[in-house]
Amino acid sequence: MILETQNLSKFFGGLRAVDDVSLSFEEESITAIIGPNGAGKTTFINLCTGLLKPNTGKIIFNGEDITHLPPHKRVLMGISRTFQISNIFPGLTVAQNIRIPLLSRGDKALSELEELMKVFEFEDIKDALASEISHGDQRLLEMAMAIATKPRILFLDEPTAGVNPAEKHRILEIVMRLKETEKLTIVIVEHDMDVVFKMAERIVVMNRGRILADGTPEEIKDDKAVREVYLKGVEI
Repeated sequence: MILETQNLSKFFGGLRAVDDVSLSFEEESITAIIGPNGAGKTTFINLCTGLLKPNTGKIIFNGEDITHLPPHKRVLMGISRTFQISNIFPGLTVAQNIRIPLLSRGDKALSELEELMKVFEFEDIKDALASEISHGDQRLLEMAMAIATKPRILFLDEPTAGVNPAEKHRILEIVMRLKETEKLTIVIVEHDMDVVFKMAERIVVMNRGRILADGTPEEIKDDKAVREVYLKGVEI
C-alpha cells in the first residue's frame, strides 16, 4: 500500500468529523469516497494532505509516518490534491499557472511544460488568463498543476462539480489516462454517481465521520445500508 490511515480522528468541538477511520490505498488504484454532506469526506482529505491535524491516529505514506508533516513537505514526498473550489491563479495565464509547480521541482522540470499542455489539451489556450477559460478547463488546470508536482497519490475533491456533460466526459478521460501514464494512485471524492461508478475500482462510503461500507462498485451498489443512507432512489 502507498498510504494508510490508522484510527484517524478529527473533532471540531463536539462534532466528530472523522471518527476512528482506518483505510489503506493500494498503488495505482482508483478509490472513490462517497457519502452524504457532512460525512467527513473532505475533512479526511484535508487530514491526509496536511491541511488539518488529527486529534488522534496516524497517517503512513510509503512506510513513513507523516502525521505531523506540513502540506508542502507532503507535496515534495508525492502527495497532491485539488479542491472543491478551483485553486488557481486567475490573473496568470494557463501556462504560467503550470510553470509555478514545475519550478518548485527545479528549472529542469520546465521541460515538461509542453507535454503537460498536450496531455490536458491546453495548446490553444495556453496564453489565456486562467480567469477567462471555461469552468471545466479551470478544473483541469488545477489538476495539471497538481500533476506538475509529480505526485504518487492524487486526491481529487469533486473534480466534475459544476461542469457540463461534455466537460465531465473530457475530465473523466484525462483522469483515467493519467492513472495509466503517470502510475498514479487516485482518491476521488465525488457526488456524481455516474462518475463514481464509471471510474472507481473501489468505493468507500462514509457517514457521520465513520466508514459505513468499503467494497467494489457492485458490492456497494447492492449494500442495503448504503442504499438507505445515501443511494436511495439513485439509478446506477
